Amino acid sequence: MKHHADPSIPDSSMNQPLHHAAAYGWLNCVRMLLQFKRPEDEDVTPSAENSWKVTPLTIALQKNHSLIVKELLQTEEINVNAKDDEGRTLLSLAVGNINADSVELIHSLLT
Repeated sequence: MKHHADPSIPDSSMNQPLHHAAAYGWLNCVRMLLQFKRPEDEDVTPSAENSWKVTPLTIALQKNHSLIVKELLQTEEINVNAKDDEGRTLLSLAVGNINADSVELIHSLLT
């Protein structure tokens, strides 16, 4: 049964459901939210910003959810040059938090 929940309704900090799924590492939920995005849901994108200009991709990177990072990087709507409210880009965050996964991410961001 479909209940038609609206994935574009943010919380009080402008976090979309996609932000929460990325933060908690819920890969299947991320995939489902991306799959069921309706054309009229312009705000439901992997590049949607919360109140601190943080995107779901940035949250996944900060939480070391590499599978979610890879999933979000495959979407057409991703903005890899987005900056948070402190002016940090994904690349600067990845370099600042260097590990095996971030090296792979850095390569993905640059190619």
